[in-house]
Amino acid sequence: MRLANGLWWGALLGCGLVSAIKFDLTSFPEGLKEEKCLSQWAPKDTHVKVKAKVGPGAGQRVEMRVYDLSPSSNVYASRHSVDNVVTEFTTHEHSDVVVCFRNILEGSTGADGRSRPVTFSMDVGASSVDYRAVMAEEKLKPLEAELAKLEKYLEEVDDQLYYMRRRERKLRNTNESTNERVKFLGVLSLVVLVGSGLWQIFYLRRFFQQKKLM
Repeated sequence: MRLANGLWWGALLGCGLVSAIKFDLTSFPEGLKEEKCLSQWAPKDTHVKVKAKVGPGAGQRVEMRVYDLSPSSNVYASRHSVDNVVTEFTTHEHSDVVVCFRNILEGSTGADGRSRPVTFSMDVGASSVDYRAVMAEEKLKPLEAELAKLEKYLEEVDDQLYYMRRRERKLRNTNESTNERVKFLGVLSLVVLVGSGLWQIFYLRRFFQQKKLM
């Protein structure tokens, strides 16, 4: 997961091992577009659960929006006021899922250093499933629930490997196509240079003959 405040900060957490992130969200007047964003990559058609709990803060209102960085720029959630929220959705593209928070000072024209504490977590894939609820619903034993969870993780790993192989194949094809084009351009450039040189030789020879210098 990556943490950002205008620019991206680094804070990588392993898939399925995401723990809550706590930070203070500084407030700014309505006119300023200051926000803090966190992101995590998620495959297509993957369940994602976003949890955010915002602490108290007088005269401050926290907004949250969830979207991805795919060409489609899918928007999954947009909250005008956040205190304690859980958002669940299924991704539409292979892309980074971004969650942005903005703390707005209401009725103030200048920042005064106030902030609100935020506790945030983003669970992707198998880690977003509540297996206690699954156990109760399907009447599974703890070992069976763990096996179901492990099976889900393995399916995600298999999907990731397939996606990576497909990307590798696509990049390899692009690389080979680029190499062929570079070779063709090199041969074409050589032909043009040789042709231009021969034309200059014949042109100069004819010029000197006409001037009777040869």
